[in-house]
Amino acid sequence: MSYKNGHWTVTSSTTILDKPWLKVYEDEVVDASGADTEFYYVELTDGASVVVLDKDLNVCLIETTRYALQSKSIEVVSGAREEGETPQQNAEREVAEELGMESCEWIELGILHRLPGKIRQTESLFLALGCDTNGSGQHLDSDESLEVIKIPFTEAVDWVINGKITQAASCVAILKSEKYLRDNNLL
Repeated sequence: MSYKNGHWTVTSSTTILDKPWLKVYEDEVVDASGADTEFYYVELTDGASVVVLDKDLNVCLIETTRYALQSKSIEVVSGAREEGETPQQNAEREVAEELGMESCEWIELGILHRLPGKIRQTESLFLALGCDTNGSGQHLDSDESLEVIKIPFTEAVDWVINGKITQAASCVAILKSEKYLRDNNLL
């Protein structure tokens, strides 16, 4: 059964890798010129990324080694959505797990599609204000190893601009948070 996807006509679709959080597809398509070709794309579990600020406008970031980069990365709190969670529940759980914190105010900052030409995934972005420890500490997944970095929020903005923070969702979330804070006279 063929169907239209934009200017492509998909004639077949094959799942070539199927893991709980990752799927890779190979589609046979007819492109706009009428040529037969293959199109490959990845589907990742949707997730949330959160800019976590305390009452003094310090941001809590994480530093972790990213296998594919073969280096460390400084990022906002983020993680995959679990079955049945809303985007905000996903964000709240990640903040509690990775930082042992909770927020008194949640601001939705919109969504991000990381690489929509090749990856199908929606990342929900949040700003968590007035965060404080929840008393239970971190509860990291068995494969997680991270260091918490707490700096003034304005310094994190500089880190994005200067290239010290390069992870896409983190950069967008930090810059959207800066705009929200400035628009609401909080910064």
